[in-house]
Amino acid sequence: MILGEPIILGGGGGIVCVVIISTEAGATVTATLENTSISKTANADGKAVFELKKAGVWTITASLNGETASTEIDTSLSLEMELSFVSPILENNSWETISKVAREGKAATLWNVGDTKSFVMDGVTYKAQIVGFDHYDVADPTAYGRQKAGILFQFEKTTTKNYRMNPTDNTSGGYIAMALCSTVEGFISLIESDLSNVIQQVSINYLSKYNATSASETKAKMFLPTEFEIFGEKVYAPINIGEQYSFYAAGNLPIKTDVASSANRMWWLRSLKSSSSTNGLAVSTYGGSYTQSVKSYGYVAPVFCI
Repeated sequence: MILGEPIILGGGGGIVCVVIISTEAGATVTATLENTSISKTANADGKAVFELKKAGVWTITASLNGETASTEIDTSLSLEMELSFVSPILENNSWETISKVAREGKAATLWNVGDTKSFVMDGVTYKAQIVGFDHYDVADPTAYGRQKAGILFQFEKTTTKNYRMNPTDNTSGGYIAMALCSTVEGFISLIESDLSNVIQQVSINYLSKYNATSASETKAKMFLPTEFEIFGEKVYAPINIGEQYSFYAAGNLPIKTDVASSANRMWWLRSLKSSSSTNGLAVSTYGGSYTQSVKSYGYVAPVFCI
């Protein structure tokens, strides 16, 4: 975060006002108005203090390590402002900064579908890949600040472990009743806190039974995609659920290796096969829709939103 919202204080003795900039330690902060330009280096607390002797709209610019952020302030107003360094390279940003951009609805203007950011889960380093923007509704729009979660991520590669969808050949109750649903949601507790703290609970749809003609709704923080969300068409599922993720709509194939090897892996979806009370759907090792018993083993490449 490079530039916090300037705090404008009263002046006196020829000083119009005092502006306190919150930024990162060592950043070069410059205040410019017409032909006047003042530069400061932010102290160890990330503060740069300016005593401005002219009234007007000042341009505040902060620079650090080749990155720059800027804003304007009107010294006739009392306000607090925060401006963050945001890198166009997703990997170079903190999860806090990425979350802030997502909440502001600006993510799609800075990053692209397919961009990745590393994270650690249970001691293993994964990459989260952007597969869409403004896709799911957040559970609490008031707290989040907008209706849609700004960024939809998916594990770029599957987990190193494989899992049964359910320990028995039974799909009664649908995805939320399957053991794998709880397992995937439990990944939240295994992820580094910088990421887990900004993951949002969103509304998702699922089938409550294999031959359901309409979808049910639940809330989740980490979950599996549906067949339609990956392929954009119904192959084995009884109905279409959700909207296709932008990453796959762009033509990218859903073939995934696991994070520890170069071997292609079959990975589970949250969809059920329409003609079977015992089969769930997955993505095959060659990237097609695939059906198998829910008590069979498969890998997972969950999705989450921030």
